[in-house]
Amino acid sequence: MGAPVPANARSVITELAIVRDWIPGKSLHQRLSSKEGPSPTQGTKILTAWSELTTALNRFYPKLSSHRRAHAKTLRVNEIRSVVDTVRDAFRRIATEDLAQLHKIVIDSNLSILPLDATPTNLILGPSRTTFIDLEVLGIDFEDWTLAKFLIATPPKNSCAMPSSLLNATPGLASSHPRLEASTALLLLAAGAGLSTNPVISPTTLGRVFPKTSDLTRRISASLV
Repeated sequence: MGAPVPANARSVITELAIVRDWIPGKSLHQRLSSKEGPSPTQGTKILTAWSELTTALNRFYPKLSSHRRAHAKTLRVNEIRSVVDTVRDAFRRIATEDLAQLHKIVIDSNLSILPLDATPTNLILGPSRTTFIDLEVLGIDFEDWTLAKFLIATPPKNSCAMPSSLLNATPGLASSHPRLEASTALLLLAAGAGLSTNPVISPTTLGRVFPKTSDLTRRISASLV
């Protein structure tokens, strides 16, 4: 198993195609959906690969105009606020101040040029390296918010599968990366509110996979059951 990724940007005239390499391994989505799950060491490898990717992309971020960066931040903050509002309407038992704190933590992050097609199917865990694929579409977003999207597998429409997150397999990631934990928590709540899944995920099911490292996420998790 694996995935093809561009090896370079040179067109092959005879084939009218882009040269591509095959990356061996399994996607994180496959790992999260399997019985054995991801290994504890894969979390560190993913963070290393993510750091290398964001470092490479961030070289271009300062070249954007200050107006464009400010406008992008306004849009991203408003987007996450809309997610919080939807979650608040769906989960009335969660304290408003806890959701406000979750929102504050998520947006207290660096804006960067990042891949927008952020799903665990686009993260390949190979025998010797971890590779992010399908990077054709880039945009400006929060780093930890985008990374959390790569690390969560939510069930597709009409599926009985359980949602899952890399933070469940490697809880040390949450304790050392509070913004990543907060982003994961908010994305799982969004799935429970029906923003990214249909049918919605029940509060009981969410409670089983919800991160519980910080006092904040433990309080929110307790509100789900």
